[in-house]
Amino acid sequence: MKKLFTVIISVLSITLCCVACAQPVVPAIKTLLPWSYIGFQSETCEYVVTQYAGDYDPDISTDTQPIVTAEGTYKTTLENKLENNETSYVLSTEFSLTYRGERPDFAGKTDTITSTVEFTAANLYAVYSKKEVVLQTTPDLSYSFEVDYNKGEAKYTDNKGDRQLKFEGSYIDNEYMMYYVRAFEGLDALKVKDGNINGSLSQNFSIVNWYECFAANKFFATDWTANCSMARGVSVSASDFIGNFDESDPETGKIVCYDTRLSLQGNKPGLNLYASYAAGKYYKNRESSNPDISSLMLVKMKSYETSTFSGIQYTNIYTLDNVR
Repeated sequence: MKKLFTVIISVLSITLCCVACAQPVVPAIKTLLPWSYIGFQSETCEYVVTQYAGDYDPDISTDTQPIVTAEGTYKTTLENKLENNETSYVLSTEFSLTYRGERPDFAGKTDTITSTVEFTAANLYAVYSKKEVVLQTTPDLSYSFEVDYNKGEAKYTDNKGDRQLKFEGSYIDNEYMMYYVRAFEGLDALKVKDGNINGSLSQNFSIVNWYECFAANKFFATDWTANCSMARGVSVSASDFIGNFDESDPETGKIVCYDTRLSLQGNKPGLNLYASYAAGKYYKNRESSNPDISSLMLVKMKSYETSTFSGIQYTNIYTLDNVR
């Protein structure tokens, strides 16, 4: 059942065959971060998570009765932190996935992942990272870790006991990778011109995935590529908050987005992760004379994973359900 573990946390842990790099690849980051508008305090996004058996995409598939194997929720909260005249951000993530009767061996069991990570506003380098994975389906694969980037110390605990790794340097942590991509310079320069979708962006970057580091018992960063292009409309749901996005249609529940494919550099084997970032800004209160505005919000994520143990392919889809 060990392969199932990678299916469960394919978006959150990015469990992959990793490639070491001597120096992290650092792309250009926006001077004004997408969430750092005047008066920013916090931003919470809530997602509905559905896991399907098979290669299923509700936006393009004609399959009217896909097999749902698990359902859950995914919530991220980004908060502003000011300490010693330095600004940083704290991202908290809560994820749970409960299995249905289509998986008799897992039916009714819930897997949960919680994490907290802090990173600087100046360059988005990680300061602190903590994560706990509790798996009712495969308890022997549960684990936790805590990392102090200033001290260069990482501590990891699983059913084999406690382990530690030492490291030096500044890095981007896997736990906020989706927000890091959101901050890439040039992402919002992709536009729809004269009714046609034009432009693309390819960006290389490096992250540290602590699950992979401790699995290999060594410290390394992993090289990734993000390929971005425009999408005319991404389906979310017919909720009131959709109208607060620029370039959105509340009647159809669609938001114009930048579609992004995240993959390992060099055509290496591993998981491809797909993310859609809202092309327009989000207004919490459009009536305010000084509205709070956030741009490039993550609207949807998709991951596809084939279990070599069972021979079944799974599709995990994370769909924005609320913003506050």
